[in-house]
Amino acid sequence: MVESESDTMCANAVGCMNFTVNFSTVKLRHTSSKKLVALLRLLETGGELRNLIVKESGIGKRTLPFLGQALQAHPTLETLAIYSINSGSWNIIKQLVRIMAKNTVLQAFLTSDSLTVSDVVLMLEALGRNPASSIRRLAITHMFRHSAEGGVKVAELLTSPSLSARIEVLDLGESRLSNIAFKILLDSLVTNRCLLDLDLRGNAIDDIVVNGMPNMLAKNRALQKLSLKGNKIRREGVKSIAAGLAKNTTLRWLDLSLNPLKAEDIAELSKGLEANHGLRFLGLNGLKFMLDQGSSVAGLFYAARHLTEVSLLESPVMRQAMKNIITALALEGRGIKARLKLLFGEREIADFVGKVRKSWIAQGASVDFNEDKRRLIMRGKDGKLVFDLEF
Repeated sequence: MVESESDTMCANAVGCMNFTVNFSTVKLRHTSSKKLVALLRLLETGGELRNLIVKESGIGKRTLPFLGQALQAHPTLETLAIYSINSGSWNIIKQLVRIMAKNTVLQAFLTSDSLTVSDVVLMLEALGRNPASSIRRLAITHMFRHSAEGGVKVAELLTSPSLSARIEVLDLGESRLSNIAFKILLDSLVTNRCLLDLDLRGNAIDDIVVNGMPNMLAKNRALQKLSLKGNKIRREGVKSIAAGLAKNTTLRWLDLSLNPLKAEDIAELSKGLEANHGLRFLGLNGLKFMLDQGSSVAGLFYAARHLTEVSLLESPVMRQAMKNIITALALEGRGIKARLKLLFGEREIADFVGKVRKSWIAQGASVDFNEDKRRLIMRGKDGKLVFDLEF
């Protein structure tokens, strides 16, 4: 299947050698080797192609040479993404290494369910030897046949001077590297001045891995976005993160969703957020604690007055914490006055709005909820804005 900004034209053009590329993105899915070769030949005609995405298609010994030629034919190509292909042939990885070692125009390379750790090591080594490479974004997820030694090698290459001074966005989500590898990577950020966005979701990272967070977050002046979603961070890890947040000035986005956090951990996190004035987004989806423990979530809103978006999806605790959150938002001098986006489930939104109306209209406040825009605005008796929420 061929998808693009001009789907019909692209699909009909496969095999027509006079076709000229006139769209910026091509997405190939479930495409046979024969059709893939035909399309890659067409791509050699030039044009303004910027993004080439190949998923579950017939990339192999026969097609990769044409892929390399297509890349050279498009000085505008910015992104190459290869998902769910079989990289079992040594010839395939040789061709990819050759592309990485010579290409000077690609800005992003994304791959998932396609490469072994050994393949990734070879590719990163090739990138390191290519001083003219323009790649700034790497996404390498779901690696196969991983080993502790291979994972450490990947981390060492990513933190080497030749790559750490160039990569701005790094996605290692569910990459299955070892905790030792991730500790090397996180600890290296103390001196990194280039990486802006790091995604380490779903890697079973534990408290030991993040115990260097206070030093890293205090000294790093580049990182703006960090995802630690779906790991195994608990009390000691949260303490480390909170200590780092208290001294950090650059991080804007932090996702701690789907970690086994308890009410006491959220309270610990609030201590760090109270001294932090830079964080804007906090992800806490999937909190599992219940009942009176929900007051710890409300504590976040007392402490983190600079947050503009908080995600609490799939968190049963929300139904118990709403009254406290409403109070926290509305308290004069401590509430959040700027726009705040709360990500709740549909049921929680309805409950939240109902509770706000019931408790504050009775006190003479003005409560306006725009259901279409999912926006709730409350003003006090004097007409001054108390809070402005978006869901």
